Amino acid sequence: MQSGMMVKIFENDYRNFLENEINEFSADHNIQQVSISTGVNNYKRYYVAVVLYTEN
Repeated sequence: MQSGMMVKIFENDYRNFLENEINEFSADHNIQQVSISTGVNNYKRYYVAVVLYTEN
C-alpha cells in the first residue's frame, strides 16, 4: 500500500445502496481501489466494500 493511503469499509444489505455510499464518499476522497465481497449471515445476503483512498 502506498504512503498516505487509507482504508474505509462499507457494509450494506443492498448492493445498490452500498455503491451509492461509495459514490458519495468519492466526492471528497480520491478512491484508488474498491473491492466488494458478498457474504451470507442467517440466510441473509450482505455486501462489504473495502475502499483504498487518499484525501483530496
